[in-house]
Amino acid sequence: MLFRKYPTYCDRLRQDMAFLTSNGRLSEQLVDKIILQLNRVYPQILTNKEAEKFRNPKASLHSRLSNLLAHLQKEGDKPCQEFYRALQINAEQLYNNLPSRRILRIQISNNNCKAGKIERKGERQRGRETCPRLSSEPRAILHITRQQTQVLHSSLPASASLQD
Repeated sequence: MLFRKYPTYCDRLRQDMAFLTSNGRLSEQLVDKIILQLNRVYPQILTNKEAEKFRNPKASLHSRLSNLLAHLQKEGDKPCQEFYRALQINAEQLYNNLPSRRILRIQISNNNCKAGKIERKGERQRGRETCPRLSSEPRAILHITRQQTQVLHSSLPASASLQD
């Protein structure tokens, strides 16, 4: 059995299916844009005939979207990945709020904390045992003004000077 660190795009699509097909989440226009993008950019993923079927206005949006997602899952991981790419391009806020994206962000965050790789404001900190985002301890933020820094410099002995 192979161990996968993160779920496949098909797994993610299964997780997100209820979220995406819930009433009012995706508009008719957005679904059409995604179908057209999949059809035009990747005709091997969605043929003209399939695109017409999924864009048929006689069927309800919910059933067309459900059928499209089921079709993509049957086709494999690459079509599912391209669906996510089209969704990100056309509806980035919705893409960022997907349940699978939230889970993925938490997994990545937890893995970084376990590995001791916590990046904050461009600097890398190593060797921490706990992740500050998961810690329940309150944090204090220290703000030192330029004037306070000069006072600190003047009170230090000459051998222990600080550099700005």
